[in-house]
Amino acid sequence: MNIKITYNWLLEHLETNADPYEIQKYLSLCGPSVEKIDKAGDDYVLDIEITSNRVDCASVMGIARECQAILPQFGKKAIIKPVHLPMLNSFNEQNTLPLSIEDPENLINRALGIVLDSLMIGSSPEYIQKRLESCDIRSLNNLIDVTNYIMLEIGHPVHVFDYDRIKTGKLIFRKARKGEKIITLDKKEYVLDEHDVIIDDGTGRIIDLPGIMGTENSVVTERTQRVLLFIENNHAKNIRRTSMKYGIRTEAATINEKHPDSALAETAFIQGIVMLKNLAKGKEASSVIDLNHHKTELKTISVDNRHIASLMGIDIKPEESASILERLEFKVVQKGDALSITVPSFRSKDIAIEEDIIEEVARIYGYHNLPSYIQITGFIEQPPDIAKSQTTELKTKYFLKHQGFNDVFNYSMISAHDIRNFKLKIEDHLKIANPISNEIEYMRTSLIPSLLENIVTNQGRRDQFHFFEIASVYLGRVGELPEEKRVLAIETTDDFYSLKGYVENLMLEFHINPSYVPSQNIPYLLPNIQTIINVEGVKIGALGRISPEIIQNFGIEHDVYICEIDFELFVKHAQTTPTYSAIQPFATIKLDLTFKKVPPETYSSLIEKVRKASNKLIDIEYITSYQDNITIRCYFNDHSRNLTEEEAKQELENIKKAIS
Repeated sequence: MNIKITYNWLLEHLETNADPYEIQKYLSLCGPSVEKIDKAGDDYVLDIEITSNRVDCASVMGIARECQAILPQFGKKAIIKPVHLPMLNSFNEQNTLPLSIEDPENLINRALGIVLDSLMIGSSPEYIQKRLESCDIRSLNNLIDVTNYIMLEIGHPVHVFDYDRIKTGKLIFRKARKGEKIITLDKKEYVLDEHDVIIDDGTGRIIDLPGIMGTENSVVTERTQRVLLFIENNHAKNIRRTSMKYGIRTEAATINEKHPDSALAETAFIQGIVMLKNLAKGKEASSVIDLNHHKTELKTISVDNRHIASLMGIDIKPEESASILERLEFKVVQKGDALSITVPSFRSKDIAIEEDIIEEVARIYGYHNLPSYIQITGFIEQPPDIAKSQTTELKTKYFLKHQGFNDVFNYSMISAHDIRNFKLKIEDHLKIANPISNEIEYMRTSLIPSLLENIVTNQGRRDQFHFFEIASVYLGRVGELPEEKRVLAIETTDDFYSLKGYVENLMLEFHINPSYVPSQNIPYLLPNIQTIINVEGVKIGALGRISPEIIQNFGIEHDVYICEIDFELFVKHAQTTPTYSAIQPFATIKLDLTFKKVPPETYSSLIEKVRKASNKLIDIEYITSYQDNITIRCYFNDHSRNLTEEEAKQELENIKKAIS
């Protein structure tokens, strides 16, 4: 995930003499990667990539902590400025308005809430508007802006409800009932199931999809005068499952699914009260509710500094290791080489074992400062069948590349829309339980829909398309894991004969002798332009022209010709080296033959007759065709003596009789 913060905002939490570009350089070496810096008036916007296990960095304060640890390694001053906030129990106990938060099924880690009254809704101060908009968050009003500002500054999502629209003053966490519906604040309707966690107002009415997005019936409006400031720290798995299932990918969901610190929720909550009182003139109108099921227990990990030095490959002193960890806000007790380290609550999810501690020391010390050693190269010989498959696949890719085709890599999943467009049955496809998008919801049973989408994507950029893909398709089996089959698909917008020529050349490259049998039974191909590819009497694939109806469904402006081959059977018959045959010492005679093809007879069946008609015929070459007339070149040879021209002509006559 990426976050954006501004340099001046960072300086409110960090005392440093490093400029934005030095922060970019040094953080990228040892911590979060600062991918880009943009000048914004008298400020700078830092675009920072955060790895998914480091949600503690996804805020201004988180980046300030990283700067405190990393910048001193490069001779730069970096000290965290303390944040002075009141204690949670310092807020006056108020009973003016009723408020209760219930979680009878233990569905969350922590929830905090307070009602604020007499609010003056309006625009936020200019500095808040500028910072939010610099970080790609639209400024709406002072109430909503406070929640977004705190999320960026502290790193925990915050929410405000319109207290009067809740009506009951109750928030009850429960599992949704299958079929219950909600309308989110972006006015989209979702049908829930029994795995989703929701907030009920005590009457059965859903007022929030917690940790993901608010609902339309409780959102703050221009008429709002009283708000419920609310923070919940959720079970990350529930957030991830629901967010992915419905495709609701909000900033809040992205953070909540990564285990943000429940102790951080308290800091964000107090900051929210302070800001709403200052910016919106709010007054406390209820008691503070703090429902805390899971207080984080700080873990202690013991590490021997000699182990740190051994894994890093350097002689690092225990004092230096301790200094690095303390700048990361770990508590360290040192006794000689033994380090007893207490992990801060905001790192409790990604620091679990001794090696995690060593990794922290190593990255802050700087991987670029560690010695480089070239490892001994190891080679593991693959089983013969796997080795042949890998070799054949690589050689196939190079061959098709040199034929002018582009190798494409598509997702193994496709959409229901593509399945219907391709005239396949949705029930024949395995469905992903929690797809991140409707575009990748079902496992492929054919590579062709993806290749057709490749043409759709590239239409208008070129006139001709030549694509191929080697990948697995997934066929469902009752009570078992799906069958994975390796498939080769070749696609062109040339014509049928060009595609057949590419396929024949590929077969020739691997010394496979296929036969082509006309077909009218492949539903996605045009009935009169399709053929089955057989090898030794077994079907290994098919080729033909995609039906106009399917082409129209996909919105493609070209005729498309496709070949799909069972790559496992292809590998079985493939030979990477030809079978040796001795050089013939006797002369070969070449004679041309022109004959008329009468439908429904095919070229393949005629050639088969030609081969059977003469035992002196060693090869056939296609020369040309005009209307129904086909010209071939026949090669005659005798393995024991030189043939005469008259004998060769007699063989040609035998062929003419066989096909007449």
